[in-house]
Amino acid sequence: AIETADYCDELVDNGKGGTEKRYTLNIVVDVKMDPKEIIKIIAQTCNMSILYANGKVVFKADKPRVPVMSINMYNIINRSFAIRKTSCSNSKINRILVQYQDKDNNYEREFAPKDDDVEQLIRGIVDRSINGYGTTRRSQALRQAQLFMNANKTLTTVCSFKIGLNLLFAEVMDNVYISHDITGWINEEFTILEVEEEEDELI
Repeated sequence: AIETADYCDELVDNGKGGTEKRYTLNIVVDVKMDPKEIIKIIAQTCNMSILYANGKVVFKADKPRVPVMSINMYNIINRSFAIRKTSCSNSKINRILVQYQDKDNNYEREFAPKDDDVEQLIRGIVDRSINGYGTTRRSQALRQAQLFMNANKTLTTVCSFKIGLNLLFAEVMDNVYISHDITGWINEEFTILEVEEEEDELI
């Protein structure tokens, strides 16, 4: 939790020649709101993943990480490996619009855009609006838009497999290297999105 808080508090370029904290969350919490919804808002605004461990909620910042281990055909259970594409190239989003409440304009609703100009020339504008709950700075909204655009362009392949419980030395949101003959991958970098434990000591 401290690592994630420090990441949010880290000073970054504010686009005006100065610096500011990477993420701030400015909301009024309604006591009638579902606590899970509040947790989701915090995670989305501050670009975090939510982990549940030992009965506690843990936030983990989605930030560049060094892979913690290598996974290959020697430790992947035979015939358990599968891959899928997350989207068709023709349906790629090429404009992200992050909605925020602009503190410099009486908290009026504004949109911070991020465009892929090349894709727009090819396919026309295909946009997606995202609610930046608790975001009141345009600079932060623009960073969020950039992150969503990067994810849309680079997170195109998901793979799943089984591995011995005693062979996995990583957790959700850790990065790992994956090598496999079927795909021709050699130390391709992936982020773990989900870990599910099975009864036979496989995950």
